[in-house]
Amino acid sequence: MAGSAMRYTKVFLAVVAVLMFAAMALCIAATSLVSWTDMTNFREGLWKYCVESPSSIGTICDVYDSAECNAEFQTTRAFSVMSIILCAFAACMAIAMLAKSSLVKKLIWPLVCMTAFAFLFAITCWVVWFCRGESPKCYERKSYGTAFILQCVASGVAFLGAIFAICLACMLKKKKEKPIAQKEIVYPPPPVPVDTNNYTRVIGVEYRDLGYINPSAQYPAPPQYPEYPSSYTQPQPIYPTLQGSNVAPTYPQLPTAPLGKYEYQPVPSTAYY
Repeated sequence: MAGSAMRYTKVFLAVVAVLMFAAMALCIAATSLVSWTDMTNFREGLWKYCVESPSSIGTICDVYDSAECNAEFQTTRAFSVMSIILCAFAACMAIAMLAKSSLVKKLIWPLVCMTAFAFLFAITCWVVWFCRGESPKCYERKSYGTAFILQCVASGVAFLGAIFAICLACMLKKKKEKPIAQKEIVYPPPPVPVDTNNYTRVIGVEYRDLGYINPSAQYPAPPQYPEYPSSYTQPQPIYPTLQGSNVAPTYPQLPTAPLGKYEYQPVPSTAYY
């Protein structure tokens, strides 16, 4: 089970690293191209603009000194650069976790935060530019070029990387085990040794066989038994061993107890006729 979990972890980390590298490359391409706004004779990027002259001069490009709606322009630049940096950090972090598995549990949530912020910065970049292009005070430059589309794709790729990172974090999250409630064990009081030769019966339990009594119970007096005849109390005789193969063993006569009124009396044979 642990081997399959580690294999899935490496697959997810590899996917996150590839996606964040792809998002970084797309953000770099979108930031460097002069085609965020693409009109007939005018192209605009984050750092410079180009004007196509109908004469033989051709295309003239120049760096921005000041642009219309400067606040939105600077915001787009800042978020574009930050998205590149965060995508690079997230990709490097995923590669480090792939190289050393002991860093997975330590860096999984920082990786989630890094990919999430990279996605937010990438999507904020083109959203601000879109608001700038749709604003009447910025001359409504509604024609968007290749760089704008690349930035939109980069935000989508960063979103996929963040989703994979969140799924990996949920896989690695351990469920808190609830403590098992143990029942309190109540032990009985220690047994009181008694003489097992005495026969005592209390509440249907033969304590002669158990060898102990309940100290909290009230016991009746043991019954008084009459003395047994001496014939039952005498020790058993020791039988002699054979002294030869042809000598039959002799056994002493065992004493018999008087039967009293229950003694067997032979019936005369004449009683049946």
